Amino acid sequence: MTRLRIVIGAFCAAATLTTVQAATAKSDYDPTADFTTFHTFSIKAGTPAATPWGQKAIEEAVSAELGTKGLTPAAEHPDLLVFTHVRRSVEKQIDFQTWGYRTWGGYGTTTGRVIEYPVGTLIVDLVRASDDALVWRGSVSDVLPSKQEKVAKLVPKAVAKLFKKYPPSAAK
Repeated sequence: MTRLRIVIGAFCAAATLTTVQAATAKSDYDPTADFTTFHTFSIKAGTPAATPWGQKAIEEAVSAELGTKGLTPAAEHPDLLVFTHVRRSVEKQIDFQTWGYRTWGGYGTTTGRVIEYPVGTLIVDLVRASDDALVWRGSVSDVLPSKQEKVAKLVPKAVAKLFKKYPPSAAK
């Protein structure tokens, strides 16, 4: 019976962690903006990552992804200004497990635990340079791995997911 509890507990913990680790990406845009007129961009200071190399990785991934969309970097007179905002938070998940028979005074036990995990959120704002109007905003959130090397590998994947629907289609 103890072995069965361990197996079921391990399965529940694994299922919990896999549901937590799915990256989510969302975006919204100004429906009046003509995205065919944007050809160049420049990355500007937003809310930086905790480390300079983290910020550099984000900016490189954003530049590469915009490059795949046909945009080129421009130091002077860009069509779009790109602002990145990084946030790190700690999320909590409460997990309850009940074992046994609990009706009419029967035996059983319930255990509860709180699982804390770090979540990173990247928000990218695309602002039309001619009038400083926000034309597109995307955000992606994911559970942060504990090792810096894994975070570095996560950034390009998260940014690719973020820009998956850019430029937006004409119909929303």
